Amino acid sequence: MDLDYSMDYLEIKTKYIQGEKEVYAYREMGTKSGIPILMLPHLSATMDNWDARFLNPIAKLRKVIVFDNQGIGASTGKVQKSIQDMANGVADFVQALDIKRFDLLGLSMGGFIAQEYLDISPEKVRKLILAGTGPRGGVGISKVARVTYQDMIRSVIHRTDPKRFLFFNHDDEGKKYADDFLSSLNRRKENIDTPIKPSSFRAQLKAIKKWGNEAPANLSQIQQQTLIINGDNDRMVPTQNSFDLSKKIPNKNLEIYSNAGHGSLFQYPKEFSELINNFLF
Repeated sequence: MDLDYSMDYLEIKTKYIQGEKEVYAYREMGTKSGIPILMLPHLSATMDNWDARFLNPIAKLRKVIVFDNQGIGASTGKVQKSIQDMANGVADFVQALDIKRFDLLGLSMGGFIAQEYLDISPEKVRKLILAGTGPRGGVGISKVARVTYQDMIRSVIHRTDPKRFLFFNHDDEGKKYADDFLSSLNRRKENIDTPIKPSSFRAQLKAIKKWGNEAPANLSQIQQQTLIINGDNDRMVPTQNSFDLSKKIPNKNLEIYSNAGHGSLFQYPKEFSELINNFLF
C-alpha cells in the first residue's frame, strides 16, 4: 500500500487545481496505483458531507477522489444551470487532474450527473455505481424541490438537521441511524469546506426540476458494469427509479436495502463500502 492508513478522511487536506476557467477544490486518499474511484455527491453537498465511515474502508484498496463542482464549496464559479452542464464540470475536472480511466459513483443528484457524463466520455469510466438516484425524466424527480422544502420546514419546527427527514425513515430505528450519521459529520478540525450558498442550492434544485421534466435517455447505451443501490423507502428520488434503471441498463446488479430511505448509503456505511469494494474488485 502507498499511504499511511492511520490517516482517515477527516484528516485529508484539501487541494486545488485549475480547470479551463474555474479552480476546483478536491480531496484524494488511498493507494496511488490502480483504478481510482471518483464520487459525485448529493444535492447541496460539499466535500464535508461525505461520511468518513464510508470512504475510509474504500480508500484502503484504491484511490478515492471527491471534489466540489463549479460554484460549490471552495471551488470558484457559479453552479451550472443544467445537469448536463454539471457533467461538463466533471469532465473539466477530470481533464485538469489528468485522470485517464476511473470508476464513477453518483449519489442522488450525483447519479444524474454521472449518467450525463457517460454521454461525454464513456471510454473513461470502467465501472458505474448509481446510489439513491434515477433516470432522466424519472418518477418524482421533478418534485425533488417540493419534498426538500417541505422537510426543511419540518426540520426548522423540530430544530434539527433537514437530512434527518430527507435521508432516513421516521421510525425509532431510522432516528437512530440519523443520529449516528449526523454525529459522524462536522468532526473535521482543519481544511473545513465552505458551506453551500443559498443561491447555489436553489440553482441545483432548478437544474434537477428541469432534468426531471426532460425526455428519458436511452440507458441501454450504458455498457459499463453498473451497481444500482437504494433503500426500499426513498422519498426524495422514489425507489421505483432504481428498478427502472435496472430494467434499462443492460449489465447491472441491483441492491435494495430494507427499512432504509434516500440515505441508505449513510445508514449502512460498512455494508455499502464492502459491497462497493467487492463490486470494484
